[in-house]
Amino acid sequence: MVLGRVDERILFGYCDSRSIYKMFSNFYRDKCPTLNQVDVIDNTKNISPCDVENALRKFSKEPLKAIEMINENKGATLEQFTF
Repeated sequence: MVLGRVDERILFGYCDSRSIYKMFSNFYRDKCPTLNQVDVIDNTKNISPCDVENALRKFSKEPLKAIEMINENKGATLEQFTF
């Protein structure tokens, strides 16, 4: 084992409404949209935590635009990565 190296694989599944809202509330704190505003995201399109994180970072001061970005990019197909 090498110091500073992580020898563990973790699978992050797709987000549900609750996990998306938790990510928003953790990121935006006092400026967090309401649960009803976040619920407009159609999470049946396999939204990954990375998709949500990218939108949060891109629109760090505009949470409603982050919601729009997630909705626009939902269902985007990427190449599968295997290790």
